[in-house]
Amino acid sequence: MGLPKASASVGGTLVIRNDRGGNIDTRARQISRLRSEGTRVEIRGRYCMSACTMYLGLRNTCILPNTVFGFHGPSSPYYGIALPPEEFEYWSRVMASHYPRQLQDWFLREARNTTMGFLRISGRELIQMGIQRCA
Repeated sequence: MGLPKASASVGGTLVIRNDRGGNIDTRARQISRLRSEGTRVEIRGRYCMSACTMYLGLRNTCILPNTVFGFHGPSSPYYGIALPPEEFEYWSRVMASHYPRQLQDWFLREARNTTMGFLRISGRELIQMGIQRCA
């Protein structure tokens, strides 16, 4: 399984830069592998959108204060077409399961209902919620 286009593996650390997201299932499998390997993840780009935000639940993830994180609920591969309710619920829960508790609660309450565009949160705000800051 390859790395997202906007990332590089450096000495056992995965460095994420300007990641637009992608398929939830593919990202969940990658994160599972990173978790089992104990890989450190550093989010150091200007933005981390959509499925990229799922890295935030890894214990070994750090972020920069100026990175912008974009959240939205799961959607079909066809822009603007909603998922059937049971699929929407399932994939919302998959995404949420990859977030720390405080972020998970916010996502399920607010962000997942945004299906066009993003709700944005700065790295600074996420650091205040307990996400580790990169040195």
